[in-house]
Amino acid sequence: MNRKFHLRKVWLRLLVLVTIPAVLLGLSLWYVSNAAEQADFGFLNNLSRTARLGLQSGPPVLQVQGSTIAVVWSDGFNDAKDTKDNGHIFLKSADEKDGYWRPKVRVFKADADNWAADPVAIFDRVATDTLHVIWAQANSCNNTVFQCKFQTFRYTRCDLSGDENTCLTPTTIISSTADVAYTNPSLTQDDQNNLHLVWTEERQNKVYYSRGVSGTRAITWSAPAEVTFAANGKKPQLAFSNGRLHLAWDDKSSNRIRYAYDALYNNDVFTSTAVQEWGLGSNYSGGDPGNPSLAVLGNFIFIAFDTQDPGGGNNFALAYVRSTDNGDSWIPLPLDIPNQSQTNFTNYSSSTADVVGGLKPQLVITSSGAITHLNVVWQFSDVASEGGAGRYQIYHTWRVVTTTDKFNNSWVMTPLTVTNP
Repeated sequence: MNRKFHLRKVWLRLLVLVTIPAVLLGLSLWYVSNAAEQADFGFLNNLSRTARLGLQSGPPVLQVQGSTIAVVWSDGFNDAKDTKDNGHIFLKSADEKDGYWRPKVRVFKADADNWAADPVAIFDRVATDTLHVIWAQANSCNNTVFQCKFQTFRYTRCDLSGDENTCLTPTTIISSTADVAYTNPSLTQDDQNNLHLVWTEERQNKVYYSRGVSGTRAITWSAPAEVTFAANGKKPQLAFSNGRLHLAWDDKSSNRIRYAYDALYNNDVFTSTAVQEWGLGSNYSGGDPGNPSLAVLGNFIFIAFDTQDPGGGNNFALAYVRSTDNGDSWIPLPLDIPNQSQTNFTNYSSSTADVVGGLKPQLVITSSGAITHLNVVWQFSDVASEGGAGRYQIYHTWRVVTTTDKFNNSWVMTPLTVTNP
């Protein structure tokens, strides 16, 4: 090995050895025994280091496999305000055992006409340190997002096992010449190692599905198939567990969060014999639930979402539903987070004012030894206490869950503030 390169690697590892545990805590969800104090978080680590104003990096996607951490995000193409979250796609990864972040890799390079957005990523079930990445891509942008036509999904596979990340040349897996706007992809992998993708067509509020069959040399993707029972759907979320594809989405036509599963996932159409829905009850008529997040563990299925108070302007409540039999049946009513109050959301302990787009919860299930936790993070802005609109915070709370009590333990009653601007 080149001595100079070897010394550089050693120096990099020593230099940032102390930052990896801190960043892991700051990026991922942590356990009950260690989450009581905000001081548990270490120094911030800027992964993107975007040159243009420092404001162009889009929402990150975090994935963890063993000791490997991968972060994927989108970056603005230029300084114009309307290009935030549109442009390049970047990847950065780390191995907690090695103790340093690998160099940032640009997965896709945008130009004046071709921009990318909405990346999703998952680790392969079998191939260690192999990451599948998909994003929506537009053409004809002409340097402004308002002219972009997001009609395509691109795919690549990245190897995170070495000292530097490497990704295959991106390929087009879904493309349309129609007047469509493809957004909000969600990706999962089944027990046959095939990939499954759902997304929204924004112009007509349709949900589409495609299956990627793993071959010896490449993945073959089926043509987009509309999920017909998810008409007027937004933000679909897909997961695989215990022989079923689980799908949750926001039904804009009836103000409902809906769920369905497909137990015949070896074909090119998402099929379901029944669709479950959650309304808001007589005490909450007129509200608008949205932003579903799906977490699965064996037979246990959880869906978190936010919902707007029809009498409170931009006030929102945070709620969830659960199934203990792989989606066959569900508890009668959604429950509040964190109060677990089965009162049709009349309790607004987690409500907020002036939050753009709602609370946007994200669910993650984590395990540490014999203890399993259901974690949720969400955005929050309390105008009265923060002294003005637009001061957003990120909150986290959790539940200790077990199979014996059917995941019925209470949430931690006081959410922990992750950020406090």
